[in-house]
Amino acid sequence: MEALVSQYLTGELALLVTCLMIIGKVLKTYKYLDNKWIPLVLLPISIVIVFGIKGIDYVNFLIAILCWGVAIGVHQTYKQVTGAKSDVTDKK
Repeated sequence: MEALVSQYLTGELALLVTCLMIIGKVLKTYKYLDNKWIPLVLLPISIVIVFGIKGIDYVNFLIAILCWGVAIGVHQTYKQVTGAKSDVTDKK
């Protein structure tokens, strides 16, 4: 089991999760993009980056979705635990 996990989850993917969170934070400051669309913008970014790092494969597609979900989940958990509100209150 440990070999299976280490085969698919590498340090590059932990870095990808961090990068997706940073990209999401930057997108949040973009006034023409509503916050509800940020996860949908991050998904293709995650897929492209994983395909660039690991190659095009169905397993890598699932890994990209997993990294995307972890980035979104960590952000949402942080918001729920801290009660943090959006940094940008008025985008219009």
